[in-house]
Amino acid sequence: MPSAAQQLAQYGLTVDVARQWIAANLSNPKTVFDVCKNGGIDSTMIAEILNPLAPGLTAATVENFFSSKGLNGIALKAAPMVDLDAGKIELISKDLKEMSWQISMNDNTGELSTETLRKTVLKELSKSGYNDMFDPNHYKGSADGTFTSAELGVSGLDSFAATSKNLESLFYGTLINSFRSFDQSEVDMFNWFIQTDPNGIKSGDSSLMNMLESMFLSYVKSPTDTPAFDDAAVARKVVNTTIAAAQLVGTYDIGLFQAVFNPSEG
Repeated sequence: MPSAAQQLAQYGLTVDVARQWIAANLSNPKTVFDVCKNGGIDSTMIAEILNPLAPGLTAATVENFFSSKGLNGIALKAAPMVDLDAGKIELISKDLKEMSWQISMNDNTGELSTETLRKTVLKELSKSGYNDMFDPNHYKGSADGTFTSAELGVSGLDSFAATSKNLESLFYGTLINSFRSFDQSEVDMFNWFIQTDPNGIKSGDSSLMNMLESMFLSYVKSPTDTPAFDDAAVARKVVNTTIAAAQLVGTYDIGLFQAVFNPSEG
């Protein structure tokens, strides 16, 4: 819901000017009522405008005043606010918010470019499933066409247009950064853990999967100067992870980043 100042600005007016005009015309309440009603100035805005002259003035009092003058005061009542994010999910998962340095658009070229990764992934996924994964309308903050750092809960992230193209770039850029955080000792430990109970991992044992998730997050949180994977290996891992994430997103009501970083919370 816009403020009084925002609504008045559409007509080139300020709150001070509106306050002076209303105060000067209170003896003709129908004129004030008609002008405000036609201009979209509701009772809440009127109370806001007149507050310096009548501290504590409420929208209900404004409505009652006009009703007492034989006018339909309730017609000035502000329309209920609509939650445009109702039913939508968070774009950035909980743990990823704590790793804001990993979150970025994909500016890589060659085998790690968004175009190349997309072509490879689409060999295994349907185009409709792929497009649905990056549909911005699933996520909170998309209604106004822009994702902001405040809406996403990520400090230092520039606002960006809520488009499928940008979500795709953000996803691939962040995954690439994450896999480049692994050093060889972490890879060895990860592989060793998987080999301790391969059947349990394959069957999706919840306790084992939670431990794998924790290991993955701890490694991503500690970037290395000596990454274990070259670009070709990173590309393969990003492709495989994207395919797995698409299956989770398509099956459960979770976001694309949660499918990678916090699947156990789905």
